[in-house]
This record gives sequence, C-alpha cells and structure tokens, in this order.
Amino acid sequence: MASEIRHPQKRAFIAGYRQSGNIRAACEAAGISRPSYYVWMENDLVFAAAARQAKEEFGDLLEAKLSQMAMRQDNVTALIVALKMAGRFNDRIDQRIEHSGAVGVSRLTTEQRAAVAQAILG
Repeated sequence: MASEIRHPQKRAFIAGYRQSGNIRAACEAAGISRPSYYVWMENDLVFAAAARQAKEEFGDLLEAKLSQMAMRQDNVTALIVALKMAGRFNDRIDQRIEHSGAVGVSRLTTEQRAAVAQAILG
C-alpha cells in the first residue's frame, strides 16, 4: 500500500510511523503538522490504509522485542505481558501457576508473584 503513495511527505510519514509508532514523531519526520495527518487520514483512503498497516507493523516489532525479552533474558515481567497479549494470562495468576507448573515463573514466591501480577494488572 505504501508503494502506491506518491506524495513525498505522505511517504515520509508512513516510514516514520512504521519506525516509531508515534504520530507526533512521524509528523516531525515528514515535516508536516499533526492536523495535516488527520486531514489525510480522513480524505485519502490509500494513505489511511498505509498508516494503519504501518501501525500494525510497529506493533509487530514491539511484540517481537517483547518475546525476545521474555525468552532470552528470562524477564518475568515481559513474559507475563507477552502471555497476557496472547490471551493466556488472567487475573488469577497464582492459580494458573500452581495448576500449570509454569516453567521459570514457578521459582517466584507467592508474594513475588502477587507483586508482579499487581504491577502488570494495575
């Protein structure tokens, strides 16, 4: 989709948005105002589709980084967030850990598991 966009500032916005996932940063990279972005989103269906795709691609990058942190660095917080994003984690963390014998997380004390769950779930 982005390849269909000929306008150089629109292309620059899409590239910046794909890298940052942030509208403000992408507008700055493209040298446009934030209102211009919203006008384009409303009036240019090809641009709007490319912007949505760029946002999805940025989300994919974040998800990949989170997975790396969870698996390679044995980062418990990243692991819980990744599980939650995958729909495999709920408010009953202690019950799931005790029933499943989850590898890596089971080394935590009950108090530590509760503190991690509280930090993630708010």
